[in-house]
Amino acid sequence: MFTPIDVTSTFTLLESNLKISDYVARGKELGYRSLALSDEDNLYGALTFYQACQAAGIRPILGLKLNLNFVGSKENVLFIALNQAGYQNLLQLSSLKLTQTDRREALTWRELAPYLADLAVIMPDEASPVANRMNNGHSETVGTYLNEVYQYTTELYVSVSPQMSLIYRETLLAEVAKTSVKLIAGAPVHYLTAQDAFHVKVLRAIKDGSKLSAEDLEKKEPGKNWLRPVTEYAGAFKQNGLSQAFENNQSLVAKVDLHLEFPAMRLPVYPTPQGQAAKDYLTELCYQGLEARLEAEAWKQHRRADYTARLQHELAVINRMGFADYFLIVWDITNFAHQQDILLGPGRGSAAGSLVAYVLKITDVDPLQYGLLFERFLNEERVQMPDIDLDLPDNRRDQVIAYVHDKYGHQHVAQIITFGSLGAKQVIRDVGRVMGFSMTETDRISKLLTTNQKLSEAFQEKVALSNLIQSSQKLKLLWQTALALEGLPRHFSTHAAGIVLSDEDLTQIVPVQLGNDGILLSQYAKGDVEAVGLLKIDLLGLTNLSLLANALRLVEYGYKVKLSQIPLDDSETLALFARGQTTGIFQFDSRGIRGALRQVAPSSFEDVVAVNALYRPGPMQNIPEFVQRKQGQKQAEKLPPVLGPILNPTYGIMVYQEQVMQVATTMGGLTLGQADNLRRAMSKKDHVAITNLQNLFIQGALRQGYSQEIAQQTADFIARFGNYGFNRSHAVAYSKMAFELAYIKVHYPAAFFAALLNKVAGDSQKTAAFIQESKERQVKIHLPALNHSAYSHILLGQTIYYGLGNIKGVRRDLVTEILQERKRAGNFQSIADFTQRISDKWVKKEMILPLIYAGVFDDFENDRNKVLQKIETLLEKQKFSGQNELLAKLLAPKNSLKLADTDRLEADELLLKEAEVLGAYISHHPLDKYRQLAIVEHTVPLIKLQANQPAKVLVYLQGIREITDKNHRKMAFLTVADQNLQLEAIIFAREYELFSHEINNENGKVWLMEVKPQWRNDQMNLIVNKMYPARKLETQCWYLRFDEHVDRALKTKVLAILQHYKGQTPVVVYDLAKGSKTLLGRQYWLRKDTKIKEELTFLLGDENVVLK
Repeated sequence: MFTPIDVTSTFTLLESNLKISDYVARGKELGYRSLALSDEDNLYGALTFYQACQAAGIRPILGLKLNLNFVGSKENVLFIALNQAGYQNLLQLSSLKLTQTDRREALTWRELAPYLADLAVIMPDEASPVANRMNNGHSETVGTYLNEVYQYTTELYVSVSPQMSLIYRETLLAEVAKTSVKLIAGAPVHYLTAQDAFHVKVLRAIKDGSKLSAEDLEKKEPGKNWLRPVTEYAGAFKQNGLSQAFENNQSLVAKVDLHLEFPAMRLPVYPTPQGQAAKDYLTELCYQGLEARLEAEAWKQHRRADYTARLQHELAVINRMGFADYFLIVWDITNFAHQQDILLGPGRGSAAGSLVAYVLKITDVDPLQYGLLFERFLNEERVQMPDIDLDLPDNRRDQVIAYVHDKYGHQHVAQIITFGSLGAKQVIRDVGRVMGFSMTETDRISKLLTTNQKLSEAFQEKVALSNLIQSSQKLKLLWQTALALEGLPRHFSTHAAGIVLSDEDLTQIVPVQLGNDGILLSQYAKGDVEAVGLLKIDLLGLTNLSLLANALRLVEYGYKVKLSQIPLDDSETLALFARGQTTGIFQFDSRGIRGALRQVAPSSFEDVVAVNALYRPGPMQNIPEFVQRKQGQKQAEKLPPVLGPILNPTYGIMVYQEQVMQVATTMGGLTLGQADNLRRAMSKKDHVAITNLQNLFIQGALRQGYSQEIAQQTADFIARFGNYGFNRSHAVAYSKMAFELAYIKVHYPAAFFAALLNKVAGDSQKTAAFIQESKERQVKIHLPALNHSAYSHILLGQTIYYGLGNIKGVRRDLVTEILQERKRAGNFQSIADFTQRISDKWVKKEMILPLIYAGVFDDFENDRNKVLQKIETLLEKQKFSGQNELLAKLLAPKNSLKLADTDRLEADELLLKEAEVLGAYISHHPLDKYRQLAIVEHTVPLIKLQANQPAKVLVYLQGIREITDKNHRKMAFLTVADQNLQLEAIIFAREYELFSHEINNENGKVWLMEVKPQWRNDQMNLIVNKMYPARKLETQCWYLRFDEHVDRALKTKVLAILQHYKGQTPVVVYDLAKGSKTLLGRQYWLRKDTKIKEELTFLLGDENVVLK
């Protein structure tokens, strides 16, 4: 049967909108028995296409359209695999092209010759060596060229199409007739319908960075390269006298017999010492590791027999399943990391349940201590590759990958490809640019889209968006086109974690291309590399491990904290978790989980683990029940006593998948392998398997003497809770890392915050929030200092010195030169010394101003206005003399330059400049002087606002954007901030009319606002009801102290004064007997009056009455 063989999919990036799934479905609908795929240069979609065809009952034909040129115009040649050997050659050809990124000369047929067996070679309709010769007026060379290629392969065809002009086609046929080469029916397919041609034109404009003309946008001409019914192709070829070419296509399609077979796994062989058997070497390492672990934790010695039995069991399973080499490879990687002092995560996923992994120091969680199950990780009754993922500091991951690459060889190691797609916001921006929209216009749409929301969902849910799109035909076209292109792959990148290893040359198994740092990149994505049997190991770079490593390095001098010695029952750390003060702590940083921590109030490490497991979609519905049972407000349901040790730590709730397995084995007599299958079936909602295994459980419980009622009740209990169980091994491992970070935050806060600020460098919002929290925890933060600061934030004593490299507007190479010069010749002695010692190119106002605003020169002169004046003088001298200091003194102006009063910056302006260059207020904040007002007005920090709960806030007004509403009245968007957070506030027309005059006079000042917080576009913003300039509000207070002599009668007399002299000045009472400080209600506030003070002093004593 005829099949179009020149088919381009979305995997020829930004060249086609043909999705493989849609293509196969449409092909089946049209009655095709075979379908082909031949993307340009790559095989990204080959395996996906092969599997989709098989699932649809269609014969897959795999091809590759190879551009022989590396630069300049295309010279495409189409290669079709006739069988699996031909497929192997496609892998070689694609890899040959995509691993030579620096090459400029074209591929030659001599280079291609070794890979032409079992391939059909076709010169396609467009941009082929033949088509280029024809189009360039060199048709007479076509025959010579074909004869040359024919020497390398006799399975050679030239594509011909009814779409060619008559003269072109007749000339081509005449030239081909002079050779032994066959003609073949060409029918390029780039999209499914003729109307899709416009979308593909837009895609290609996105790729080229070009714009479509008004005519293109108006006409939207249908295309020719769409998938037609076979009868339509047959009629067109016959009508144009090309029946033989059509038959040749059918003959070639009939020749294709492609059946891909891949082994279940391709485990590399680990190079053991002296060729020792892998299982013996693994056993040797494990027993050495067990001794080291038991020696380090002597209190576990009494369980030696348990550890030995568990180790023997695990090794037996590993060896029976043939995974000894796998464990040795992973051990080798982690062993390198330990030798290089690279901090590893304690474990990820179910691997933490393996004692073998623990004694080899692949993980750092003792599975016996925490009741973790090996069968959750490796189950003989469910044969599949073990999956050990390794967490590394993100700033040292490349070092580990380089080690693996060097050890196993360039052709045997590759990273894994992944694809970035045209997401909703991206596709709006891209299509908008192609259609001539401004960034302002497309941003207007993008701002109405929330993160991860699809365009269609947004249109249905957001009236403002649908109204905007419906407002013009051009916007409608933009939207319809974006909808059509949304989700298509836009670019490739490297998978964040995965690498593959192979004993064989990787190009024998997968197509590859050159990736970052000269390391190969598989063209198959994660799922496909596993499908072909390659060993995949995830090496994930975690910023939180970098944070932990950095914090450990910064811990006070002379005391080394070992993670293994951090007690997981530390009361102060548990109290931190109970208060929910876990900002900056891995896995416990979000507002939601901090709220859950405050509810649960963990009193043990087990509680911390439980919160980590429960705070996830699904399981979190059990949090209220968990809290009530923990606090004794509700009793756990009655279950057989034998289940107590399993369920009591989680108050009778099945929090973990391992609990499902333990209940199934303990009461139902299932093997751990069967129990793991039950766990897996519940996770996948495989109801047939669940029913079968539940019946097995009930039968086992009956055999152990339980009644039918109890057995069924327990089976129902498993079904109710078990569906939401989380992997305990993972929860324990990650909670351990979190606890270690929290321990450092509690006991070494300066080290913690220095490391944390380095982690969030460049993020002004987070930097400001963490600086504020560090100050609240009494951690001193010093402005960047010329003679003390490093590139990043450092700890000197217990003070954090802000990094010079974190000053905005200061170039990296200037900072490098400052540090090098300081190292070479010692500390700078003055500002003049600084300007003399650094290169002339840096002695410019725009280079030095950010340093001044950041306070870098404050150690020499803490009045920054004076520093600004001094720099002006020094720069003036520099103009006269360059770097000759003596000449500078002789030629300098006699009168030193002075800043005019109008040039001097007010204190608030200097603070704002400091915040602009540092990303946060360090020396102090504009709100600091209004602390009293905040107390008086009961203001709420922005970070603690709750949606739809009215509140008062004290904020710094950073910006105003005035707009006109639909009623042509002015309203405004305000940018406001406090010490922790920046938000957008909206003031509608009625309120804006009342306050606009003062707003414009007080921009850049502090305001008290009455607001209603709300969520909008995944962000909180504020609806402003009232606002007042803080400087105009009362900040004085009456302070009354009740000492031990103040009795009820005296308090009654004081109350009478408060009621008699009502005013606007707040009253604060200190009651020494109660140890309390209370701001009285407004009805008890007083006027400012000397007579009031006299009366109160008479009653309480002069030292106990203060107005300030």
